[in-house]
Amino acid sequence: MTYSQELLMQLLDKERLTLNKAALKLGVSQAFLSKVKTGEKAFSEALALSLCDWLMLDEPVVLLRLRASKATSPRERSIWQKIERRLQDVD
Repeated sequence: MTYSQELLMQLLDKERLTLNKAALKLGVSQAFLSKVKTGEKAFSEALALSLCDWLMLDEPVVLLRLRASKATSPRERSIWQKIERRLQDVD
């Protein structure tokens, strides 16, 4: 599951929204959210940040996880995981 999918599921569960209502609130099409739900598309950084307020998430962590979920190789994923651990150690 991609991080965009996780964010979408959190939004739908927390706000008890349908894809159509979530699309209206986010200002995107239902077709786009359907593609996010299936993993075909990902949220932009701007859209992910707008979800931070609704879901009460830490913005730097959201951006990091969003970018990390787009990693294409095991090495990239490993590096993003190291960055996340270091970020958590700083907090």
